[in-house]
Amino acid sequence: MATEFINEYEITFDIYRNWVRHPVGQKAKKNRTKRLLWKTAGLCIAVFLILLGIFLPDNAAMYIGIAFAGAMAYLLIFSSSNATKKQYKLAVAANENKPWIRTYTFSDVIKMSDFRGDAEYRYAQISMTAEDGDYFYLWLGRDYVLRILKSGFIKGSEGAFRNFIESKTKKKKKGR
Repeated sequence: MATEFINEYEITFDIYRNWVRHPVGQKAKKNRTKRLLWKTAGLCIAVFLILLGIFLPDNAAMYIGIAFAGAMAYLLIFSSSNATKKQYKLAVAANENKPWIRTYTFSDVIKMSDFRGDAEYRYAQISMTAEDGDYFYLWLGRDYVLRILKSGFIKGSEGAFRNFIESKTKKKKKGR
C-alpha cells in the first residue's frame, strides 16, 4: 500500500516541556502525581516545623523548617524545569546538536522514525484514539502513546487523517 499520510515535526524544547508537564499514559500521570504529592507533603512538614519553632522556646525547629521549606520550594518550582532542560539537551546532543525531527508515515503500517531509531506498528495495535487542539493520540496500550501533531502533515491533511484513522480503528474506544 502506498504511503497515505506523512506527519513530520521538530521536537523543540517547548514541545518537549509541554509533554513533560502534560504526560499521557496512566503510569506517567501516576508518577507525576506522586512526585507532586511528595513535594507538597514536604512543604507541609516544613510549615509545621516553622510553626512549631515559633511556639517553642528553642528556635531550632523554625530554622530547620525554613531550610526545609526552601528546599521544597526549589523542588516544586525549579527542579523539574532544570531536569527537563537537561534531558532535552542530552537528547539533542545525542543527535549531534541537529534538530530533533520525528516522522510518522501511514500506509499499511505506521512507521515512526527519529534520530533514536525506527519503529513500526500495526493498526490492530491501536487500543484507543483521541485528539485535542494540537495532537491526535494513538494509544498502543495504557502507557504508550503516539502523538501526531495536527499541524505536522506534509502529505495529507488533518481532516483526511481523522477519517483515515477512524476507518482503521472502527471498533476502538475514543477518549483522552
